[in-house]
Amino acid sequence: MRVLLIDDEATIREVLSTALSVIAGHEVLACSSAREAWSQALEFAPDLLLIDLMMPERDGIDALDAVRALPGLEQVPVVFISATVDPHMLARARQRQPLAMLEKPLDVRTIGETISRLCGSV
Repeated sequence: MRVLLIDDEATIREVLSTALSVIAGHEVLACSSAREAWSQALEFAPDLLLIDLMMPERDGIDALDAVRALPGLEQVPVVFISATVDPHMLARARQRQPLAMLEKPLDVRTIGETISRLCGSV
């Protein structure tokens, strides 16, 4: 499975990329911003978006909307990750019908299995 990971924190991108690729065997493209993801999403053709909700400039919801506006990616499923407890932000995220909303910190030992299980339900 091809996972497009969008998170502004370099350490989280590195840890999640390793967990998803090495442990779970997924192909991962890690991007630090909505803009970077948008510029690479078409060529990468992800099967899943794994997006941090809270990012500078454009939040995770804006990142999702930008990627889903690209031809052929309108229905790509999303899993949001976040440490936020802001009810407004969480409500906006739920409106995008994510497969799941996972709380940070994530368990890197099981994240690959969790993602695989979630995508099996699509």
